[in-house]
Amino acid sequence: MQLLIQLELSKLKKIKRYILSCVLITTGMCLFTTISLFAIEQDRATNYNNAVKMMNAAIIDCYLIFSGVLVTRVIVEEYIKRTALILFTYSVSRRHIMMAKVLLILGITVCFAIITELISITYLIVAGPHMKLALNTFSEADFVYWLTQFCWGIILIISFTLLNISMAFIKKTNQHVFLTSLLSVIIAQILISQDIQKLSLILGVLFIILTEISIKKFADKIA
Repeated sequence: MQLLIQLELSKLKKIKRYILSCVLITTGMCLFTTISLFAIEQDRATNYNNAVKMMNAAIIDCYLIFSGVLVTRVIVEEYIKRTALILFTYSVSRRHIMMAKVLLILGITVCFAIITELISITYLIVAGPHMKLALNTFSEADFVYWLTQFCWGIILIISFTLLNISMAFIKKTNQHVFLTSLLSVIIAQILISQDIQKLSLILGVLFIILTEISIKKFADKIA
């Protein structure tokens, strides 16, 4: 499986473009965090929790769209260009080939999301007091709140990335993956705003099953 993942990674000819996307998203999140701190300053009753919640929600949105783009490059384009037919001639399990694609997409998306999260929270902790925008020091309770939001955020990203992947195997069009990404953003924001991120665990299980079914039933079909 490791060799298959390395093979899929080697086919990403413009990996630097995705790294640049991560850099741009991270930079954007630092700017967004600064704006969030200004908003906190205008509301004396709030603390860092609002900034953390907004920051994590924005990161989730960015990486759900990012994962949709990555899915189109790794999966959909091979069906559009019909290069998937070449893969099916390999003396390797087709399921293993598709699972390598799934793991590659999840790995890149989650790794970049974690990097952005860590840099953003570090920026929030370090830069806030120096800019005198924070109302209080970043406490242990604030850190625990961020860690909780961070964990739920990663679960949301994994869950809805699997939905994007399933749609790619089923429909094999960029349009369907793009629309699914937008729908994922909407649903994720509803879960976050209502503080019901725990539902992401159920959705994650359902989307794992959906991904497995889509690989078995639709991955071999070339339009």
